[in-house]
Amino acid sequence: MPSNRFSSALWQWQSLLVLLYAVTLPLSLTASWVILCTGLAVWALESLGQLFGRSTALWPIAKPPLLFPICVFALTVVVSGLVVGGLTEAWQSLVSLRALLIYFWAYRIFQTDRTKVWLAVAALLVVGALAGIAGAVEQLFNLHPFGYQYLQGTGFLGNPTSYAGQTQILALLSLGLLLAGGYRRFRLVLSKQAVFASLVAANLAGVVFAGERNAWFGALGAALGMTALISWRTLLKCFLFLAVLSVLCWATVPVVHNRIAQMQNWQQDVSVRVRLEIWRESLRVWQSAPVLGCGIRHFPHFNVPEAIVPGHSKDLNHAHSNYFHILSTTGLLGLLAYLWLWFSVLATAARLYVKTKSSRTAESSLGLGIFGGALALMLAGVFEYNFGSSQIRLTQWFVLAMLPLTDRREAASLSNQSEKNDYGSTTPETLV
Repeated sequence: MPSNRFSSALWQWQSLLVLLYAVTLPLSLTASWVILCTGLAVWALESLGQLFGRSTALWPIAKPPLLFPICVFALTVVVSGLVVGGLTEAWQSLVSLRALLIYFWAYRIFQTDRTKVWLAVAALLVVGALAGIAGAVEQLFNLHPFGYQYLQGTGFLGNPTSYAGQTQILALLSLGLLLAGGYRRFRLVLSKQAVFASLVAANLAGVVFAGERNAWFGALGAALGMTALISWRTLLKCFLFLAVLSVLCWATVPVVHNRIAQMQNWQQDVSVRVRLEIWRESLRVWQSAPVLGCGIRHFPHFNVPEAIVPGHSKDLNHAHSNYFHILSTTGLLGLLAYLWLWFSVLATAARLYVKTKSSRTAESSLGLGIFGGALALMLAGVFEYNFGSSQIRLTQWFVLAMLPLTDRREAASLSNQSEKNDYGSTTPETLV
């Protein structure tokens, strides 16, 4: 903790800002950016104070576990921009990844004080549950007070794609905490199983009523992947439960029935037809620059009138797939770096779960939930460019910042801390 009054005051401000950031994520993109920029400014000010004050009180933090894969991916983006348009384009390409700054700011705070992780998770899941309920009401009763009259729910956000991406992250995070018992880390009502299960259901409602088929695919696949990490018996139970739930949703939820029924004549489905067309064009773009692509900011714009949202878009400017988009804009090198980045995310989260699950710590359930959210977006990203949504990026990298390093010593430390503080303790670490 800070050793002087100036650093202490700035630290308190950052602790408050990171919690406010968690609250605003499901509510407002603008507010999230304002808080992030403020937090970065306070961090810079604190760093200057440490530099001139020759203080090292807040610098024993290890490098983030995803630092190297992030840097390699960013380097390929910069090199691609450099080849396409020189130094100016290289800089602008790097700036296009600015949402990833949340990872470094939040990581520093979370690893200095792990209690902030659980405060942030509680805030995220509670507000996410409200957004899930709002999306359900919005879709079922065709109420869209915040913008365009979509057929799907959008929660408090402006479009169903961003809403679906956020809800996948929050729903799978909450499911991981429920399955592995991490919800008991919270205090008061959130530590009660029935209450927390209701919170999980509300967040899952956002996934359902966003009406995005790629989000359903991602969430279903991620749920199976999470339970496979736990045990094959849990996987089997999850598969049977999801099969029953899918049938019930098909029979009782109109948006599910309608969206799935459209797939029976997929040749006539606008969504499917446009994706196939854009994927073919993406491959042509990649073939013109197979190693480094056309530049992350230079994906061609396509005029497809039936796929345009009036007042919200003029053309299609992405590949409707994370993998096709990254391949066409950053080439084969960029795609390999991108895949390495996300498999590093999965490996880091799974490692945290496996190394700490024997003691049933809250940290293990956190790893499980983060693994699920990342896997969901990776699967959904086959059919959607969710990596290009600022609202999804700002949420996902904030959650990923909760992952600690998972070497043997740190895993043992997390287990020991959890045994002392997780369940039923009244120490400050549990006052969430």
